[in-house]
Amino acid sequence: MHLTLYLWILGVGPAIVFVCNVFFGSSGYPVWVLALLTWGNSIAIFGIDALIATVIHKLPAEWFDPHKKIFCPYSWERKFYKFIRIIDWKDYIPDTGKLTTGLSKSKISSIKSDYLYHFLVETCYAETLHCWMALSGIVNMIVNPHSLMIPLILPLALINFGLNVPPVLIQRNNRPKLFHLYEMQLKKQQDSVK
Repeated sequence: MHLTLYLWILGVGPAIVFVCNVFFGSSGYPVWVLALLTWGNSIAIFGIDALIATVIHKLPAEWFDPHKKIFCPYSWERKFYKFIRIIDWKDYIPDTGKLTTGLSKSKISSIKSDYLYHFLVETCYAETLHCWMALSGIVNMIVNPHSLMIPLILPLALINFGLNVPPVLIQRNNRPKLFHLYEMQLKKQQDSVK
């Protein structure tokens, strides 16, 4: 159901942008050209997102070590996540991890330290790729006619941005709890060896 909502936004968002450009736009382009540009750019953004995800998942896992400072949420973030009530809506954001990496980030399957560390690394991958994917609409802003920037390309880039920011926030919100669980399990494992 959650993936259906995302797909619905991906379909309806560009349709609204197209309709607004047909009825309110003053670009002078024929309707068929606007349709081609709207759907072509939507597909291009999706393709760029897929390319970004593929490239990032090919990078070494050491680059996505959850101990790195960049992956540690700042103290103000905890307050921000409470303010936006992320706990209430985070489960409505689809998790495509099972499709792309084989690991679903919507539930923890084990509490073994090796699994938890792998899970943490995957959250770092997810955060990174969604950050870059959120910015991928900028590529289309560079290569398209300037006259279409505000009425057509910018709204499509904003839709893409809006769909990619929530997963980043969710990863940053969930990681401290997961990291704490990982450290507890690691400590138990070390204590049992002694």
